Amino acid sequence: MIQVNKVDNLVTVQIRTASYNFYNIKDKVKSLGFKWNPDLKAWVLPAAPGIVTKLERAFGDKVGYLLPEEEIEGGHIAPISFPPVSHAVVRRTKKLLSKYLKAEPFLYQWEGMALLLQHPKAILGDEMGLGKSFQLIAAIKGGFLLDYFRRVLLVCPSHLRYQWAAEFQKFTDIIPTVIDGNRKKRKKIYDALTDGVVIIGYELLRKKNRFDFDYLYKWPDCLVCDEIHHAKNRDTDTARTLRKIKTTYRWLASGTPYQKAVEDIYSIFEILDKNILGKWSDFQKYYLVYNFNGRYKELVGYRHLSELAAKIRPYIIRRLKTDVVLQLPQKQQQTILVAMTESQKQIAANLRAMMQETLEQLQVTKNPKTRQQLDNRYLSLFTFSLMNTDSPELLKISNSKMAQQLVKGKSIASPKLDMLEDIVQEKLAGGEKVVIFTQFKEFLKLISKRLAKNKIGVVEVSGDVPMACSTKRSKCSDCPQLSRCVSRKKAQYLFNNDPKIGVLVATDAGQEGLNLQAGSTLIHADLLWNPAGMDQRSDRIHRADSKHEKVHIISLIAAGSIEERILAALEERRELGRNLIDIKKVV
Repeated sequence: MIQVNKVDNLVTVQIRTASYNFYNIKDKVKSLGFKWNPDLKAWVLPAAPGIVTKLERAFGDKVGYLLPEEEIEGGHIAPISFPPVSHAVVRRTKKLLSKYLKAEPFLYQWEGMALLLQHPKAILGDEMGLGKSFQLIAAIKGGFLLDYFRRVLLVCPSHLRYQWAAEFQKFTDIIPTVIDGNRKKRKKIYDALTDGVVIIGYELLRKKNRFDFDYLYKWPDCLVCDEIHHAKNRDTDTARTLRKIKTTYRWLASGTPYQKAVEDIYSIFEILDKNILGKWSDFQKYYLVYNFNGRYKELVGYRHLSELAAKIRPYIIRRLKTDVVLQLPQKQQQTILVAMTESQKQIAANLRAMMQETLEQLQVTKNPKTRQQLDNRYLSLFTFSLMNTDSPELLKISNSKMAQQLVKGKSIASPKLDMLEDIVQEKLAGGEKVVIFTQFKEFLKLISKRLAKNKIGVVEVSGDVPMACSTKRSKCSDCPQLSRCVSRKKAQYLFNNDPKIGVLVATDAGQEGLNLQAGSTLIHADLLWNPAGMDQRSDRIHRADSKHEKVHIISLIAAGSIEERILAALEERRELGRNLIDIKKVV
């Protein structure tokens, strides 16, 4: 059994078999002209037409490929894309939807909406930042207008439920129903359901949670799944549940429809339409190559990947930013509402009550010393509110006993951390680098820890990290002390130049003096009150010397929290600044 890959222009072969057969296979590999490469720890041969044929003549079906056979030989497989949509179909879609949408779509978004309405079963796989949610929401509105369906069940990660609800109301007149709360509250929602859009988190819809499943699995005539890679493992409750929901219209969305394994594709397509790729046992036999080692079965690689691509291509709509770059603004701004956990909501409610009590005491207190103490208390409570929106764990690890008491006995789960992890993995999969800003050093540590756990290369910049290094060299690349250096300059250098470093996490100490031109995405994990401070953050990647034509700025907002007030205040202050400074408005 051999595993075949390609590194640069070299075809690599690794032998995966029991020891008693190893030398026979090695001799066969050598006879085909492969030479041992100690750096790659593999047998190598320059890529050329005919290599795949030679390998299959020598080893038959014992060859597992990690790339399509054409790419192994130096060719290229056609990129995954939907069949093109005609101008006439796009015009009809515009005529249908224009007066119902509150924003003007880009041309590629009109094309995406048209394709979805044309195809009852499709995967929208556009790269992150291209507006998948807008296209899906508009297509849902179109489906209602055309009477294709009347009941839409939208399934997404729980922390994105309120983001989706806000997007529906931002772009259309649809007011969706969000499934939330305890069982009693959810039953009341289910009993009142008629037609429309229902939004539910994957966690609630799992088949083992029979309560929600029994209410909903027969209800919809259109199923929409966001971040469908959450169901990439066909043996999970999530995947099993989605397969049980029978609808004519099934639209799935993910910026990374293929992540690591071909078998993930099968699970997603089994949810889309089980007839497309056939039975799992047949799929395994034809596309997957296993090495049977005693009682264990090891997946070595794949075969017939070009055929697989041809089968799935008619169902996937996928555009990259490079495909539509001329249609995009130079700086894309996106706000994502992240649902808080029940624990976060309880903590937030307790903090609001404590802040109100403190304000009432301030109104009747005249003693200057007492007023100062109450002012300090109010400021602390406000800070705790902000920390809670990031992660309740920040309260738990705080030096304040009051903060620790607030979170005692409660969950410290952080939907923002989950969201950050999802965005970063999606961006890195697309070859991008990401900058993350937070105002809390402790949250910086939590972010770095979570990413490092997923083997993502991270560098940090905080107030504890000195600006310059001790050697005062102008270039890090020729510095003999680089490995021992701890400085912001080094962090900047590694982020911009080291391919192993995909993320830089910074507190607002990194607002100035850092040029992070390798980054194409910046995430505000939390907000500042000052628009100038937010712009200073964004300008770390939005620069004249940027390596990217477009950059993506994302703000994460805890839904229903104090952050929504901060966001509104930021926009008011920006508008005031525009009115004061914009010459056209003054004249």
